[in-house]
Amino acid sequence: MIAWKITFICLSFLFLIAIRLGNRFISLLLSIFAGLFMAFRPLDVGSDTRNYMVIFEIISLATWEELFLLPYEWGYLACIKIVSFFVQDFRYFLVVFWFFLYYKASYAANKVFTLFLFSPTLLIGVNGFRQFCAMFLFILLYENKIGLKRLLTVSFHLSSIVLFLVKNSSKSIVITLLMLNVGSFILIDYRYNFSIMAILSGLSILLVARLIKRKLGVIDLSVALSMFYLLSGPKIFLRLAVYVWMMFFISFAKNSTEKEVYFASLFIFILTVCPILFLTNL
Repeated sequence: MIAWKITFICLSFLFLIAIRLGNRFISLLLSIFAGLFMAFRPLDVGSDTRNYMVIFEIISLATWEELFLLPYEWGYLACIKIVSFFVQDFRYFLVVFWFFLYYKASYAANKVFTLFLFSPTLLIGVNGFRQFCAMFLFILLYENKIGLKRLLTVSFHLSSIVLFLVKNSSKSIVITLLMLNVGSFILIDYRYNFSIMAILSGLSILLVARLIKRKLGVIDLSVALSMFYLLSGPKIFLRLAVYVWMMFFISFAKNSTEKEVYFASLFIFILTVCPILFLTNL
């Protein structure tokens, strides 16, 4: 697993360099390699990797009548069922999925996807694939201004229902995070022992806000403080908070230049993702 983590970090830095240089050919090659690398990772990388391979097999063998009796959201069930008509191995689907994600972030130079890929939200794709799909779908629909995006997102993972509360505005982001912080503070038990990770994550947001905006706003402080609490508390609050952070990234990307997004991604990746990889067992 250590070798995989080191390779992942090196690959991520190569992506960041390619994005900065604007070299589309290198970005395309790296996207292909990333798709293969993430899809054919060792089965011990990610707590749910084996489970999702088994789920794929169950869905592919189920009839349409049996399909929606399974204990998963209907959107994910229907998507995987359709995919199973074309590929028999879940990993082939993952190759296309991860390739497209890295392609959007690097080759297509999409600012929102760049922040999405080089922040802690990426690690959800290794540990909670359905939720990661829900987040990916929301950003994709949001970018293309497609309606019913929140409803479609919930069809992939129920936790995304929090998106009905939070909009693309500083006020709604701050209020939603405050609600989650209070809940997490009341029920906090530190059973995940993520306190160091929480500190690094919170500080990274503060540092990025300071370096990029040269001032700290209410939204930056709220996101940072939420990371202090939510990464150390009960898992349910973390699952809800990642959608709010996603909206923060969308807002940040739309109000920042490509250069600012690049340096924000670089700092967040170095100060957050790298330590998390080695301080936790994925």
